[in-house]
Amino acid sequence: EWYPLSNIVDDSVIQSSGDSIFVEFDGELPKDSINADYLQIPLEMSVGFADTTVGPSADDIFSGYTFTLSDTIPIGETMESMSVINWAAIPPASVQIPSASEQKIDGLSWNLVADAIEQTLGQTELDTTLFDSDELFAETPFISEIIGIYIGGDAGDNYYQSVFENIDLPINIDSTWALLLSGVDTLAAHDTTSLTAGDSQDKSTSLVDQALGETIGFNFGFTLQRVADEDTVIIPAGDELNMLMGISMGIQDLDYARVVVTEASLMDPNDMEPISFDQASVEAEDCTVSGVYGGSFAEGTSNVPKVNVIGVSDVFSTFPFGINFGIEFENFVDTDDSSLTFEHTLDATPWEDEQKLDGWLFINPDDPDPQNPTIPLDSLMIIPTVTTEAGTVDVNLDGSEWIFSLGVNVNPLEFGSLMADLDCAFPPQTQEIDDIPQGFTGMSFGEVILEFTMYNQIRLPLSLNLDLIGIGTTGDSVEVIVDADLGIPAVAGDTSKTILQLSSIGTVVRVYDNINDSLPSFADTISAAGGETNTIVDLMALNPSQMIVDATAGIEGVGSLDQNAAFWGVYHLIAPFSVIMDTITFVPVTSTPVTEMDHE
Repeated sequence: EWYPLSNIVDDSVIQSSGDSIFVEFDGELPKDSINADYLQIPLEMSVGFADTTVGPSADDIFSGYTFTLSDTIPIGETMESMSVINWAAIPPASVQIPSASEQKIDGLSWNLVADAIEQTLGQTELDTTLFDSDELFAETPFISEIIGIYIGGDAGDNYYQSVFENIDLPINIDSTWALLLSGVDTLAAHDTTSLTAGDSQDKSTSLVDQALGETIGFNFGFTLQRVADEDTVIIPAGDELNMLMGISMGIQDLDYARVVVTEASLMDPNDMEPISFDQASVEAEDCTVSGVYGGSFAEGTSNVPKVNVIGVSDVFSTFPFGINFGIEFENFVDTDDSSLTFEHTLDATPWEDEQKLDGWLFINPDDPDPQNPTIPLDSLMIIPTVTTEAGTVDVNLDGSEWIFSLGVNVNPLEFGSLMADLDCAFPPQTQEIDDIPQGFTGMSFGEVILEFTMYNQIRLPLSLNLDLIGIGTTGDSVEVIVDADLGIPAVAGDTSKTILQLSSIGTVVRVYDNINDSLPSFADTISAAGGETNTIVDLMALNPSQMIVDATAGIEGVGSLDQNAAFWGVYHLIAPFSVIMDTITFVPVTSTPVTEMDHE
């Protein structure tokens, strides 16, 4: 039977136009977009810094100090050595101390003896160094001055005592004094007046809570009463004319020091472990971030678990003075162009704070133009500032540890747009092309044009690999491979267009920076290389019953990832019936009924 050629036209895949018949069909390649997984850098990690300084200990410089002085002042011996005349003797003779009988001397002689005693024994000044305070704070250069070191303990171990007694002087002790000095400060002051024979004065002062310098001074003495030169001084029989003077002191416990603290840095920023991108698993699905340049953080990210949250925690100080703490994250900038900063005056109570970064910018502040960066970041730029607070403070001398602690917490970072050097492979997409007409055994196409139009919103170097496989009814297959780079939009939100046209000559690539451009910004022809590579014509000549398109795309290079940016495509095949006829059988679209034959 003969069939009109037009009967094979189905107006869907096999079509006619005028006197031409051709195979034509089209479809869409699935759309793939950049979701949050591609824009997350899972830096969920914490780094910390701690500095421990052993505080000063009094035991290192001081083991206790005791001072005792007790002296009998032999006024009678001095009088005897000066050959004072006893006018009661007949004839008058030098006094004898002691004497079996009463003696009398004139007032002038008494005054001379008093002068001599006071010149030699009437005042004593002693200084002694207790410790070297520089050794206390040798490891703490921010302490500029030691005002005083205060005594602790109890009065039984830390005291100053003085005793004055007029044992048997015929004339009163006019005055006594006993001073304990430290620098310009008087720690204790004892004094008496008019001690008559047999009288004594015993005074004690607690030194607890008194301030010491390195050196203490003793100043103690007495004066004797004078009489008129013509008076008579009677010395009773048996008297030795003595007085007692005693000084004792004990210091066993140094409690704390009052010092002047200057503002000084306690921490070198380089001492803190950097938070670098290669410390964490910086991969999102199959996307490896090898260099980060900048970007902006996504809005509306999760709080459970935390995303885009930077914080400090367990920040405290047991130093006995104020610590001014600040930490600046230079990479994170808000809408006012201010970098993320935490500040606090520390004490022993741990402090924490955090900031949600949704909508903030991520920059490299060392880049000449952070808005158009060219220098990649390999770690976060964190500048901690830890300084002592200037002032006068009291520092315990128990040798306890002074601790400064700092913790930095970085939760996963999710970007709305990220400029980075990435190596990403999108999940492969497989598309089966159906409706391929069958039954053209013995016929081949002179030309076939298969055109892919790819749309791209991703501002990164995006390469596309198309693996077209035609499978015949017997299972034979022909493969055509197309590799091309897609156009890149210049501005976020724009869409570029790339047309890949496969034909007998190979592949023609035309790139349009914007979907609305009428002229390509780039055009190239990838030759089929003289028959060494299959073309779409070879594939269609197989008369495939099925055609499969395996499409894979990858990002490799520096550019910007924008959340929800996508790439997708459509395909369109046209095969004119430029036919080379061999033995050919048509199976038309319209079937022909055949009357059932006689079975015999």
